[in-house]
This record gives sequence, structure tokens and C-alpha cells, in this order.
Amino acid sequence: MIRSVSAALAAVLWTTVPALAITDAQAEEMLREMRGLRDEVRTLRERVATLEGGTVAPAPATADDAPSPDALGTPSASPAPGPASSGAASPGGRTGAQAQIGVVFDGIYTGGRHVADDAELRAVELNIGAPVDPYFDLFAKLNFTPGEVAIENGYVTSHLPWNLQSRIGLEWVPFGDVGTLDIDEHPQVDQPPVIAQFLGAEGVKALGGHIEWQAPFAANPTLALTFGAYNRATGDATTTATDKDGDGTADSPDMFLNEGAFNVRDRERGPLLLGRISSFASWGEDRHALRLGASWMGDENDASGATRTNVYGLDAKYRWTPDATGRGFILAGEFLQQHRRESPLTLFRANGGRDLSNRGGYAYGQYNFNKRWGLGYRYDNTNTVFSSENEIVSNSVYGEFRPSEFSRLRAQYRHDSRNFDTNGNGRTDPGDDADVAMLQFTHLIGWHPAHKF
Repeated sequence: MIRSVSAALAAVLWTTVPALAITDAQAEEMLREMRGLRDEVRTLRERVATLEGGTVAPAPATADDAPSPDALGTPSASPAPGPASSGAASPGGRTGAQAQIGVVFDGIYTGGRHVADDAELRAVELNIGAPVDPYFDLFAKLNFTPGEVAIENGYVTSHLPWNLQSRIGLEWVPFGDVGTLDIDEHPQVDQPPVIAQFLGAEGVKALGGHIEWQAPFAANPTLALTFGAYNRATGDATTTATDKDGDGTADSPDMFLNEGAFNVRDRERGPLLLGRISSFASWGEDRHALRLGASWMGDENDASGATRTNVYGLDAKYRWTPDATGRGFILAGEFLQQHRRESPLTLFRANGGRDLSNRGGYAYGQYNFNKRWGLGYRYDNTNTVFSSENEIVSNSVYGEFRPSEFSRLRAQYRHDSRNFDTNGNGRTDPGDDADVAMLQFTHLIGWHPAHKF
């Protein structure tokens, strides 16, 4: 009898145990479903808190909540943003949330032919941000340099009715793409020369604000219109010649000026105005995403209106992310056209007092092999900021390694063909060409605002 029972039990186990075996793929699918349920519960908790007008303790953070290793510089494509809130709740539905704090640490080494060797700690920045209530968010960025603490950014974002959102304070003027990014967000080690020449090495940072309206149709594709007004750009750049090419002699002021057209002034000036239209679309279950934009920015260079600078720009960015491994491709570029109206009475007479019209652009492609390794190429072609004759043509290759969620290492090589008439004889000097090698390290701890698409 005992033998019969034992035999029957063995037969049952023999037929049922294989059915209970779970493959790695099935286990991963179950884990994804559990994470999805966790996120849905978290969203429902936040919605309940908003409806009740109270607060709720956030769910405990897990390792899965940390940014992915490709979050630095190459974030995954996010779904197209929907229409702006009608003012009922801020993003995430949080009210009176505790401030979030993080630190960014960025350094660079530059060396090569016809460029000054330099090691620089470009940024030690403290990020502070939180939603105030359903209507306002606060953000501030403090930059620490030896002997000085400066406000890099500081603004209030308002969520308004009728699909409107506004931002007031000290901000990067939202012109184009790369010119609106902070140092740790740049797609390459350096700024594209056209951005450094026309907008400045750090873009255009100004005190004022903008308002954005998002068309109230389907969230994909989106259409956004932006208008901004600012009372001043940052600083008045000196036009004193310096030795930026490292050849031992001072350069002419219009060769390597990287303060941008809007940071060089003559006297008091009128408001800096901005207009932008942009659209975002994604398809193929968000494996493909595309953003297109057109921008304009202009102001008077002195109170009498004797001079005026206008810059027009077109930008495009495409991202392909076929799976969750971090593999993917980015293709992006911008084209800028600058027009500066001059007058013989102008104190700083760029281009000999004649009207100036110059242009430039860049394009780059980057392939990510996985979440940690990426390789890219960028092409640049631009006039210098105060000359339609001087031209910089550059070719860059770069690679990056993201060992963890909070670190990134980059190496970049750039060759510059500088078509400058440095001798005043109407001919360019091939000896002005440069080869530049750059190394960059970026680390962050704590909270960091989401990087832009």
C-alpha cells in the first residue's frame, strides 16, 4: 500500500513540477507587470491626495526609481507631452512637497595644436526644486566658483488655464536646442561653434520670462507657441583681444569671441524679445520620436535704436530607441542666421559700421551601443559673430562611457579649419587651423531635473 501511494505521488510530482518551472523571460515579464502595478498605485495615491486637498507620503524609493545609466546626455525618448493642465493640479499632483536637492560636478581638460592647454572645473552646481502647490513650481541652480557663489538659474513655473504655462525669473532664453542646455546636458564636450559665436558659450541667460501655449488637440503630435520678453542679457562682454588660439599673440576681437551677439552692447538697450514654434511627435510605440522648432530673438543694441540684432534659428532632433537595452541613435542639428543693423554712430562698430548678415550651423549623429557606451560625430560650419568673411569649419568625433546612473566620462577630438584673413592681405592662412583634444568628467549626486528631449 505504501509503495502504491509513493508511486502515485511521484507520478503527480513528475507531471506538475515541470509545469511550475518559470523561464527567465517569464520572470522578467512578471517583474515588469509588478513594476507597472506599483507605478499605477503611486499615481492613484497622488490623485487621491490632490482631490482631498491634502498630502500623502510618497511611496518608498527603490533602485528602479533612479535615472537610467543613459540619463546623462542621452535620455531615453519620453512620450509626447500632453496639453497643459487647466490649473487643477501640477505635474505629479504634489502639493507642498519637500524640496529636492542635488549636486552636479563637471570638469574638462583641453589641449592640442593652436589651442591653449587648460584644465577647468566648469561647474559645481547645487540644484534645488519642488512644487509649491497645484499652481506653481520653484527651481534654483547655484554655481560655486572659487571665492564666489552665483545664481545660475532661478525661476517660478506657473500652470495656467487654457493650456498655458509661464516661467518668470532668471533662465536660459528658450531659443533652439543646445543653447538652452546646461553644461552637464550638452550632447558633446564643447558647444558647437555657431552657438558659442551667436548666442554665447553658455547660451543667452536673461532676467524676464516667457509664456507657452500648447494647442489643445491630440497629445501626439504636439504644437507649442512661445513668447518671451527679457530686460537684459547677461553681462556686457568686453571686446578686448585675447590669445584664445594659444599662438602667443592676441587674436582680433571678432575671431574667437564666445560671448554671443546679444552679450556685446554699446549703451542702454531695449527689451530682448523671443518667439518660438515647436512640435513633437512619436510613433512605433515611442521607438521613434521627432522634434522640430523655429525661433527668433532680437533687441536694440542701444537706446536710440541705432543698431539692432536679430537671430533666426531652425532646429530638428530625431531619436530612435528600439528596445530597453539603451541601444539607439540620435540625429540632430541647428541652423542660425544673424542680422545686425549698424550705424556710423555706433560705439562698437562691428564689420566697419556696415550691416552684418552671417550664418552657421551644426549637425551630429550619435549611436548608443547600450546603456553605457556611445560614439558620435559632429560637423560645424559657421561665420564668426562679427564677420561674414571669417569662417570656422570643424569635424569632431567623440565617445562616452556611462559607468553608472550618476557618472559620465567623455573624450572628444576636433579639427578646426579657420578661414581667417589674419594678415589683412585677403588670403587665409592654413597655419590658423587647430587640432583640439578634450576630456570631460561629469558626476551628480541626489536629485537632478529631467533632461530635455
